[in-house]
Amino acid sequence: MRSNEPPVLARWLLRHFGSSPNTEAAIGDLNERYRQGRSYLWYWKQAFQAVVASFFNEVWGHKLLAIRALVIGWIIKATWMSMFKLSYGRPPSRLFHEGMGTNFFIALIGVLTLMGSGWIIARSSRTHYRAMILLFIALEVIAIPLTAFSNGTFSFYYWILPLTKITNATLYHYGIVKPVAAMWTSAAIMVMSILIGAGFFRTVRGPDPERLESAL
Repeated sequence: MRSNEPPVLARWLLRHFGSSPNTEAAIGDLNERYRQGRSYLWYWKQAFQAVVASFFNEVWGHKLLAIRALVIGWIIKATWMSMFKLSYGRPPSRLFHEGMGTNFFIALIGVLTLMGSGWIIARSSRTHYRAMILLFIALEVIAIPLTAFSNGTFSFYYWILPLTKITNATLYHYGIVKPVAAMWTSAAIMVMSILIGAGFFRTVRGPDPERLESAL
């Protein structure tokens, strides 16, 4: 039997990842149309399209703000990566023998730096921060496979290098060598750290349409 309640996860994704200032109104409209007979799949499709469309509309409509957000994020990244390179260099062999305590400390600094970069980009982008954060993350994720197997200088300056080296060192410590798995695990840590720092999971933009409907 079809539930009368809209898909909770789709609604959650739209609320937290939709970049439009009218996201709450869009959720209310989708909920109403769903209860009028629209399908579960239709709701998911509309929510996904709303997230994608609002992202591109915000970035395209605020190009200078998008460029500034990227520059801020890349300056923070270059500073952290330069410090890491100066302290540990490119070869991961040193980390293999530093011990788990040292590796954990370095990883913690990296995660806090990622969270800080998300916070700074969000604060500087104000009401448009969701689209700017998602743009920054998208470019960083795209850069991972493009630079992972390059030996040039540019390949050093992507966020997950320290995390990947530490993950590799940890796996190596237990006799496991899976660099691709370590790379994408580190990418997931990178994405989550930036999102948490930017406040994607704790920020509520206005009243919940469901609560308003129940109150009426």
